[in-house]
Amino acid sequence: MNEAVLDHSPQEAKTGSVDKPVGNNAKKQIDPAIKEAHALFIKAKVYNIVALCLAAAGFFLCVVLHQKITDGNVMVFIEKPMTIFVILLPFVPAAVLQFIANSKRKKCLKLVEKKKLDLQSFE
Repeated sequence: MNEAVLDHSPQEAKTGSVDKPVGNNAKKQIDPAIKEAHALFIKAKVYNIVALCLAAAGFFLCVVLHQKITDGNVMVFIEKPMTIFVILLPFVPAAVLQFIANSKRKKCLKLVEKKKLDLQSFE
């Protein structure tokens, strides 16, 4: 048997190409600014998705609280205006996370514009 064939993987034997890293530049160097922008972008998306989930949960909690507090009597809001605050309270976590997500997204966009980074590098 030919020993050269045994040194390579079956995939290399099929394609006939041997892609071996050469020297210290074997790994592609990624700009730290791109890494930072990518991390900000991912955090913004995660916060956005979690905020959306919390808003949906807040909506259902809002409906339940409305039924428990008012029992169908709309005059409760006039008699006790604080009930509006109590019913809207479940939306606060979603609003806070959405605010954080927007700030992360703005930081990412500023970094991209400042460093003139290629947006294709996020893929």
